[in-house]
Amino acid sequence: MIASTHRNQGVASQLLNAACKKFSQKGLEFAEAYPVKKSTSAAYNFPGPLSMYLKNGFTTHRDADWYVVVRKRLETAF
Repeated sequence: MIASTHRNQGVASQLLNAACKKFSQKGLEFAEAYPVKKSTSAAYNFPGPLSMYLKNGFTTHRDADWYVVVRKRLETAF
């Protein structure tokens, strides 16, 4: 979780993109995450907001009960 004083500055997006880059280097085809639809608190929203994933190239793969499955196809060196 990002400290409240550092939110909305792109820190989580930078971490997300770094993770996707590492996954790509490892040869993975997709990154997948499970953000909640409606967070009731910052602690409940630990995966990060859905909007962050959508802004960083993820698309909705499946709509579940209280969360959304989002995926991003990664660029691979193969």
